[in-house]
Amino acid sequence: TVLSPFPKRPKDSYGLGFSWAQVNTRSTLADIWNPQELMLQAYAQIHLLGSSFLTPAITYLPIPGVKSAGAPSVSAILQLVVQF
Repeated sequence: TVLSPFPKRPKDSYGLGFSWAQVNTRSTLADIWNPQELMLQAYAQIHLLGSSFLTPAITYLPIPGVKSAGAPSVSAILQLVVQF
């Protein structure tokens, strides 16, 4: 996470993250899930006013967890966050 990268926007932040998970092979779910899953995400937290932020995020799964997934997955979300 990078906090306030721009001097005129001190409350903004931007970040990258990743997650790697491995399914327990002794589980009954092993028939449904791939043995591993990889997830990459980029996000921004853009200050609007007061305690409100706009938070877009893009998530990419090059190795999806579900075996029936035919291809990598890309999703996007846009959230309005108000802290109180």
